Amino acid sequence: MTRIFDIYGNINPIVTDVNHLLSLCAENMEEKQKALVEQYHLDQMTGYRIDEENETLHIKIKDGEEHEFDVIPVGLWNSKENKWFWAWANGGMCEGFRRKAAALRKLKDVMNSDDFSNASLDADTSMAQTLSYLSVEWLGGIGRFIAPQEDYRIHFVIMHHRVK
Repeated sequence: MTRIFDIYGNINPIVTDVNHLLSLCAENMEEKQKALVEQYHLDQMTGYRIDEENETLHIKIKDGEEHEFDVIPVGLWNSKENKWFWAWANGGMCEGFRRKAAALRKLKDVMNSDDFSNASLDADTSMAQTLSYLSVEWLGGIGRFIAPQEDYRIHFVIMHHRVK
């Protein structure tokens, strides 16, 4: 797995351009998701719930086991309108979630793009996936979870597994 950002938020010098950066994010995401699915048997998920108070995601597995993960919501994608809404701007989310998600606003300077400072932007499926992958890398997550809710998909970065 290629380290894309250093601890100061600088892009790894091996990254040649934006397309290379996004390609590396996608490759890393694929590896991270595969490891998550294998380690926690997420392919056997029977349900989930978000605990905003504790800022966690609970995933139930078909054998009755439940996994708890610390998560950060990064965005809400409206599949009907092809619109992305950053979690840091979502007044419907708890303050803790919004505060943690606000770290993504720093990508405006790193990527030299206003897409990270505007509360919403036009985004098709591919763009929503790209924003999600990039968020996982920037925040140092171990993977992601997409929670479907009618026409919306809430993208979460999974930070780590909580041991009970």
